[in-house]
Amino acid sequence: MTVYLETDRLLLRDWLETDTEPYIRMNLDPDVRRYFPGLAAPEDSLASIEKMQNDLQSQGYGLFAVALKGSGDFIGFTGFAHPGFEAFFTPSERVMQRIGMEKTGTFLHPRLPGGHWLQEHVLYRAFSPSRNTISR
Repeated sequence: MTVYLETDRLLLRDWLETDTEPYIRMNLDPDVRRYFPGLAAPEDSLASIEKMQNDLQSQGYGLFAVALKGSGDFIGFTGFAHPGFEAFFTPSERVMQRIGMEKTGTFLHPRLPGGHWLQEHVLYRAFSPSRNTISR
């Protein structure tokens, strides 16, 4: 198992067999999946674990399993991923604003049905290194 990042409380690490059951439960929880298009079937969760681990191994980055350092318990995932479609993308407006990026438009996610409440996405861009300062 590779640990990619360690904090006082957390480990960002490879996916383990013991992550499977809590990840499936997490993907069946409507509160957890609130900002996703829907719940994920167990077979979809298994396929996504395999893809995330393959991406970590082939690219050296991707979506890491997050575990509590003290117990090793899986608590979620985080990381970086390439969108699986050709479009603009931004993970968080507030983060983009804090690092000095500027909002330049919106677009409709191509993999969500028309009218879906998550369909509209926002695009932020960095125009020059001198504008990328943290604003507090």
